[in-house]
Amino acid sequence: MEYKVSIRKIDDYDLHAIETAVAEYMSGIGSIAKARRILIKPNLLGAFPPERAVTTHPVVVEAVIRYLKRRKKQLALGDSPGGLTNVGKVYEVTGMAALAEKYRIPLVNLSAEGMREVEYGGIRIQVSKLIWDYDTVVSISKYKTHGLMAFTGAVKNLYGLIPGMIKSEYHKQYPQTQDFAALLTALYGAVRDRIAYHLMDGIVGMDGIGPSGGRARKFGLLLGSESAPALDLAASRLMGFKIGDIPYLSPVLHLDG
Repeated sequence: MEYKVSIRKIDDYDLHAIETAVAEYMSGIGSIAKARRILIKPNLLGAFPPERAVTTHPVVVEAVIRYLKRRKKQLALGDSPGGLTNVGKVYEVTGMAALAEKYRIPLVNLSAEGMREVEYGGIRIQVSKLIWDYDTVVSISKYKTHGLMAFTGAVKNLYGLIPGMIKSEYHKQYPQTQDFAALLTALYGAVRDRIAYHLMDGIVGMDGIGPSGGRARKFGLLLGSESAPALDLAASRLMGFKIGDIPYLSPVLHLDG
């Protein structure tokens, strides 16, 4: 099956320009049109301010909120930051708390609301049960390099559906590159039907030692697709990667093939 990948050149975090692109990308997506309750899941790796380019920029999240609010959707906003991070501080520093207050939508902690075990390809994974409490999910990833996987985008953003410290345990259980790639493939296979759309903030992304220690770099890109693997393939090529450079990409592409 072929999936459309939308790419627009946007040079800065201009809310109107981003909202226009979001409306163009998401219009006609049936699972969004039918949904009443939608969870918005940005990349909130930790308590990093937007200018560090570690987390999804709040203006991109705001554009999605505005688009969905106009369509009378009931929204929630949340992620599961890694480790023992204070989630409230993460939401404050990344700008999510201000958005939640401005638009009167709840902030949810994907680490605190219980888990459900999913399985794909013989790999069992604990995932926040919250993604089944909503009709669908809109994932908003960040365009970055990654120390283990070379590139982190739409597929890797779904790792945030795994509650906090369990993520760390999985890193210990799957320390080798190919093993962790298999885990990401299984995760995507298990939850992909819960995700309506994948948006990627590449207006300012990260290169160097990602996902948190690299340099902020202006790419001027806003990308989106219904398929996380197709989006990552297109986005990583624009960053100069080949498909073989990214361990998870070839196996995960077959899931949407």
